[in-house]
Amino acid sequence: MVRFKNRYVLYEVIWKDGKADEAINEAGLLSVFRESVAVNFGDHGVARSAMSLSVRYYNSVTHLCMVRCGTEEYRQVWCALSMINEISSKRAMLHFLHLGGKLKSCQQAAIDYNKRLLDGLRLTQQQSRAIQQADAKLSNLEL
Repeated sequence: MVRFKNRYVLYEVIWKDGKADEAINEAGLLSVFRESVAVNFGDHGVARSAMSLSVRYYNSVTHLCMVRCGTEEYRQVWCALSMINEISSKRAMLHFLHLGGKLKSCQQAAIDYNKRLLDGLRLTQQQSRAIQQADAKLSNLEL
């Protein structure tokens, strides 16, 4: 029996106006990602990546997004996600941060990026709580 191998890609969603849409979640992002694969690679690309493509994590505070895909399709998914310029009728782009073969390495990269990003920022109590909850959710991700 052959084991199915995955790649995990970490992106930062950069909004053109600097404000994120709070209504965006993992399911909404997944539909945008699948649409991008369809536009850029057609039915064949969608069929190849359909079983493995999923959004494992999205944080609306730090705008980090972790995507899982198969090892044979990760270049195709990476390319399609890099071509995205609009999410839910808002101008946005995806900035690639990390590619890993294990969920743990991608989690660690996200935690390190959050620490670098949030060092020196003055946050309200509500923002601090939201970030702590997001970090707890990120730490509890499982296969």
